[in-house]
Amino acid sequence: MQYKGVLRKMQTENGSPIQYYLVFENDFLQMNQLLDKQLTINFLGYECLHCGLHKKIYRQGYCKSCFY
Repeated sequence: MQYKGVLRKMQTENGSPIQYYLVFENDFLQMNQLLDKQLTINFLGYECLHCGLHKKIYRQGYCKSCFY
């Protein structure tokens, strides 16, 4: 199974145990079910969280022009 998207801070859901989710543009992945399993993450490039352009990231997921 493959997912593609921008890696962001995980969403959480309070419970016992706490549930963790990787949220993508059109889908999400529940991370708890992946414990004790092999996972591969490939870096494909930078993408600004605001403008979506493939520029080098300056701070907190934003390119320099969007950060300022």
